[in-house]
Amino acid sequence: MPLNLTALQISSNPLNGILPTYNFIIWSKYLYYDYNVNKSSFFFFFTNFVGEISCKIGNLITLEKFYASYMHISGLIQPSSFNISSLKEIYLQNNSLSGKLPCMSSDSKFEELNLGRNNLNGNIPDCISKATKLKILSLYQNSFSGLIPNTLGNLRALEELCLWSNHLTAKPPNHEWSFLSSLANCKNLIVLQISSNPLYGILPTFISNLSASLQDFCAMDCKIKGIIPTEISSLSNIRVLHLGQNEMRGSIPRSIGNLTRLKELYLDENSLKGKILNLIFKLIFWIAMLTNQVFFFFTNFAGENSCEIENLITMEKFYASYRFISALIPPSFFNISSLKEIYLQNNSLSSKLPFMSLDSNLEKLNLGSNNFSGNILDCISNASKLKILSLYQNSFSGLIPNTLGNLSFLEELHLWSNRLTTKTPNHGQSFLSSLANCKNLHVLEISSNPLYDILPTFISNLSTSLRMFRVVDCKIKGTIPMEIGSLSSIRVLHLNQNELRGSIPRSIGNLTRLKELYLDDNNLKGSGTRLPNAMENSITRSHHQSFFSRCDWPPINSILIDEVY
Repeated sequence: MPLNLTALQISSNPLNGILPTYNFIIWSKYLYYDYNVNKSSFFFFFTNFVGEISCKIGNLITLEKFYASYMHISGLIQPSSFNISSLKEIYLQNNSLSGKLPCMSSDSKFEELNLGRNNLNGNIPDCISKATKLKILSLYQNSFSGLIPNTLGNLRALEELCLWSNHLTAKPPNHEWSFLSSLANCKNLIVLQISSNPLYGILPTFISNLSASLQDFCAMDCKIKGIIPTEISSLSNIRVLHLGQNEMRGSIPRSIGNLTRLKELYLDENSLKGKILNLIFKLIFWIAMLTNQVFFFFTNFAGENSCEIENLITMEKFYASYRFISALIPPSFFNISSLKEIYLQNNSLSSKLPFMSLDSNLEKLNLGSNNFSGNILDCISNASKLKILSLYQNSFSGLIPNTLGNLSFLEELHLWSNRLTTKTPNHGQSFLSSLANCKNLHVLEISSNPLYDILPTFISNLSTSLRMFRVVDCKIKGTIPMEIGSLSSIRVLHLNQNELRGSIPRSIGNLTRLKELYLDDNNLKGSGTRLPNAMENSITRSHHQSFFSRCDWPPINSILIDEVY
């Protein structure tokens, strides 16, 4: 090895083999010397390198930093590596290291230790507390078991503790979280992640004793029972609070409304109940002021929207799907001029669709799977910037308004499973004609509505960008117009469960991008229609039968749709 070598970087090369032991001995004499800080440091940058860490690493007596992540290193962690008194940082995450965590020496100068995503097992030893200068301790995604040691509280300099995804437990028989009490001594703690460990027990009231600096507390999937203690509001700097996927019950405490810096709140998959209180909307207001968006993660939660939501004058995004929210939406909510996205699907919201104001900036509106009723108002066109409109699975009735054609930016229209109709008495100028103005339309779903109409020839005027057109179970009569062959970008075409008759037009063979074609449950007959090439290569005969049942096809050659009766 050249004696004047000060740095070696060979990352992003397909090297493999065993890490040579003699190099550890030689390199210990020729460490890189940083004249700025008058300290020695050593970095490993071997990727795709398979092997074990040599026991000779303990000879690197002046080593301060050891980085060897994502290197497929296997075997045990050498105890000697933890006894290098000069060592401050070890990053060995994303390897295949196994065995137990070695004990720390009393003269340890460790500040950062990351052994995440390995195969380590056994207990986290109490001697971890000897590394009193530790700031970052990351042991996530291993197989550590046993109690989380109370001695972690002796790490007074600790800033980040990441223990998620192990088999760690709390103190039996009551699974008291005594380790959490000990962490009150860690006044600089910013991140505490203990998710995906079978801790059981309850979230203790002494959670209020944790560091006032705590910003990230994640305890998801820990089998936590009981209620959320009101003392949680003492975590005044918390930004991320994840308590989802547990077995907590009762009401969300009002005190959560005092966490004015909170950006992410996950309470999903618990058994929480009660109303979404005004104080929680006070919280949402602060989130909106800070981030311009709101994310709700309350599942199995019954409640009502607060009328104070209209005060969120700077909010851009409101996501509250799958929350079992009931009652009415305040009309003023849709008139928040800054609001761009509303996702309220899969709730129990009722009443009529509120009036849209002319200054609406809405781009995405999803109210699917609720209990809305009444007409879709013509004023929907006031939201002229709409790209996605999803009103599926409600009880909307009356005409599909032609004013939808004024939504020139519209990309997706989902109206399926309502009670919508077309113009009476002869179903003349169709809303479908107005949609010809929507040049960016990709998805059009109007299935399961009693349209009682025919497929008009001006279907050819629809956007050349249209990829999905679903008109299933709409009581459509007449024939399939040959103009349907103009939908050159169509990939999914569902016209099944209607009352269509006549021959399948040959022009369907021009739809070269078509992947799904459903024509079953009609009164159609074949005419030697050629199957589009994209479907010839991917659809089996059994699929043909499901798509084209009740079609009277004549015998045709192998590249046509054959033998589908």
